[in-house]
Amino acid sequence: MSFFGKVINVLSGDTLVLVNPGHKGKTSPTERIVTLSHIQAPRNNEKYAFESKEFLRESVINQVVKCKVSNITASGREFGECESRVHGDLGQYIVANGGAKVRDRVDEMEASNLKDAEDLAKTRGLGLWDDKVKIVEVRNSLTEAELEKSKVKPYDAIVERVLSGDRLKITVLLKKYEHAELLVNIAGVRAPDVEPYSQQVKYYIELFYMAHKIKVNFLGELSNGIPIAQISNDSDVASNTGTNLSQRLLKEGLAEVDDRQSIILGASNMSVLRNILQEAKSSKKGKWSAVPAPLSSTHSAAISSSSVVKVGAKFSAVVSKVISAETLNVYLDNDEEITVQLASLRSPRQNDPATVAFISDAREFVRKKIIGKKISLNIVAIRPKSENFEERPLVTVSLSNGKNLSESIVESGYASVINHRAGDVDRAPNWDLLVELQETAKKNKKGIYGKAPEKGKVIEASEEKTRAAAFLNTFKSRNSIPAIVEKVIKYNRFVIFLPRESIRMVLVLGGLANVSNNDLDLSKQALNYVVKKYLQRDVNISVYKTDNTGAFVGNLFSQNQSLPLQHSLLLQGLAKIHEPSINQTGFASELTQAQEEAQTNKVGLWVHYDSTAENSVDKINSRVQKLELEPKFLNVDVKDISKTGTIFFHLKNEENENFKKIQDAMRSYLASKMAISRSPKRNEVIAIKDPESEKFYRAKVLSHSKFEYEVQRIDYGLIQKVSSKDIYELPSNYSTSSCPTQLHSADLSLLKVPPPPYLDDFIDTVFELTETDSLVAVKYNDSSKPDVDCNVVLYDYPVVSAPGKNNVSINRQLVEKGLAIVKKDLNDYEKLLKAEWEELIKLENEAKRKHIGCWMYGDVEEDSDLY
Repeated sequence: MSFFGKVINVLSGDTLVLVNPGHKGKTSPTERIVTLSHIQAPRNNEKYAFESKEFLRESVINQVVKCKVSNITASGREFGECESRVHGDLGQYIVANGGAKVRDRVDEMEASNLKDAEDLAKTRGLGLWDDKVKIVEVRNSLTEAELEKSKVKPYDAIVERVLSGDRLKITVLLKKYEHAELLVNIAGVRAPDVEPYSQQVKYYIELFYMAHKIKVNFLGELSNGIPIAQISNDSDVASNTGTNLSQRLLKEGLAEVDDRQSIILGASNMSVLRNILQEAKSSKKGKWSAVPAPLSSTHSAAISSSSVVKVGAKFSAVVSKVISAETLNVYLDNDEEITVQLASLRSPRQNDPATVAFISDAREFVRKKIIGKKISLNIVAIRPKSENFEERPLVTVSLSNGKNLSESIVESGYASVINHRAGDVDRAPNWDLLVELQETAKKNKKGIYGKAPEKGKVIEASEEKTRAAAFLNTFKSRNSIPAIVEKVIKYNRFVIFLPRESIRMVLVLGGLANVSNNDLDLSKQALNYVVKKYLQRDVNISVYKTDNTGAFVGNLFSQNQSLPLQHSLLLQGLAKIHEPSINQTGFASELTQAQEEAQTNKVGLWVHYDSTAENSVDKINSRVQKLELEPKFLNVDVKDISKTGTIFFHLKNEENENFKKIQDAMRSYLASKMAISRSPKRNEVIAIKDPESEKFYRAKVLSHSKFEYEVQRIDYGLIQKVSSKDIYELPSNYSTSSCPTQLHSADLSLLKVPPPPYLDDFIDTVFELTETDSLVAVKYNDSSKPDVDCNVVLYDYPVVSAPGKNNVSINRQLVEKGLAIVKKDLNDYEKLLKAEWEELIKLENEAKRKHIGCWMYGDVEEDSDLY
């Protein structure tokens, strides 16, 4: 019985691979192999074997032939006759051209035409009857020279078999009698390995490339030694689906880009392939037809109210802070600050021993390039919020000179490139170039691929007052010191780093008065201004003194600016002059003029300024010589009380809330650390673990014996003794220069503590009376004691104005209980509280009369030996 079949391949000069010519499916049809009867083509190790096969391939590939099977062997092999519309009987056609010979044992009557054709071929010396024909030498590899040669000029080759959607068996035609049979990977692509797409891509290649002549360029090898081949044929351009097989597969949605080949193909070639892949995805071609759009392809960020923060958006912003080599804070046009991360980059990490030494250098490299500068951003994706990460835009950044920031970082070896999973949508568009630059950085041993920098010790000049004093003369002798603003603590207080000297210090702006509680909004405005303009910027400073905390007092200048930051703050009404110290700045005239201009323009602090009233107040102030009490109301939280009656407390404000977060972070960090191995010195600030609560605190060493240390918690005031096994090194980012202590101290106004027999009762009662969430301290004046900040009156409810006769203070309650003694020798400020002092004297006399508290056995003031 006859049938028609389409020739899709030839296995030798006498064997055809046929399929149903009417097949319309997307996967390979059932194949049928037919060997032509009565003839025998040369086999692989014989001469003319390749030519015979090639002759048949060129004659009938992709043609429909009519076949009739005459014999089927026990193994299922089919033999028969096939006819072509062009060449007629294929057996006779092949034999006549010397592609095969007639088998020895055939019936001469059946094979008479074949015998005649064979005789004619012999007479003419065609094909295998040509004495000049040689056996083709076939090998299974190429030399390095041959591989390199193909990059310039492609070899001719034939696809013998399609093993999968990205791997072929080909015969490379090196010379007439020299071939190579190779397994090759199709350049730049990875085919699906699951049905139905794995079969679709295989069939697509079989349809257009199998048993066809191709052009092949060898671009390199995979790690398994299999060559990577760029394959094309004449139909590629004509098909309008790409210029080579790789592009055609991607355009039809039958394959993905293979990241493993990025280094071998190079960024430019990979970029072309990725663009084609993106087009196929957008057009829902092939395997992408059923894939839903990724969340971040349309996702907008909840972290910003700005409409520009969405995937695909391109916009400009100003860099406000470099958190790491990959993470930046930027200001948008609406003055909103957001955090962005460079797509596909991984900067040095604390938890990565191989890169931790490069954290500072990598951040500094990026800071120098972009801090304070306008950059162009392209949002590649928005990483959704998860348990470990905040929601964050992943971006690429272009500098003003057009250079790509990520490329500069990777090229310098200060970040590695992330190996993305297939289908990741957060890959940087220039990922392949980044990988290429990474390899160059590795080769040149740059950054994290080179020798780790030596860890230099940073000197903390503001750690304590005595240390600051040791540096003061050196700093005073220099008019301008190059520096970097590491942190803005307040609008007038900074953590400064001197890179040349490797010194960290706290700088307080000189000549400015502290902002009162009534001006907290302006204080925040001033802080925002300073952070925006000065954080992480290169600046110059000058220093002329230190304060009691070890901070340096001086001026801070922007680069190329002749007037200090104080001038800008005063000009905007965001600060006011401190008259006693303004002359020390060296800019008294300029600063005074700036404040006067702000007063004239009625900006900031001076929005309600009245020059007439100001002149009257000036006259009064000059007469009373500034001896005037200005009560300040503070929400406080008492932490400890000393044996001398000094109360240690925290202010309840935003700064203290931030301190709690920093303290939690410090405790988490120290939980995995070992105790200190050296002996801390007296007055050194260290970390301790409380033996009872096992919580960590910052503390100062007061004294020590062989195994025990007396320390004071610098944030809580408590003095305690701890063993050496509970003492830890305090990390520099938790030092007092980076995070000033929140502890304040005060004595109770107009009062003294009772003698020792009643001192514990005094302390216990103060703790009891101050154990409230609504404790208010009214500060009237600073203390004259060097180790106490101020004098206060305590109230156990919110105070809006000065206390009236119904406002019973904690100070009065202590006197009423006989647990505090009213001072009799008053200073000038205390004399201004005459009315309150008189009320306290009345309460004390009543306590004496009733023999309450320390007055139980008489007048303790009469016996000076008691205290």
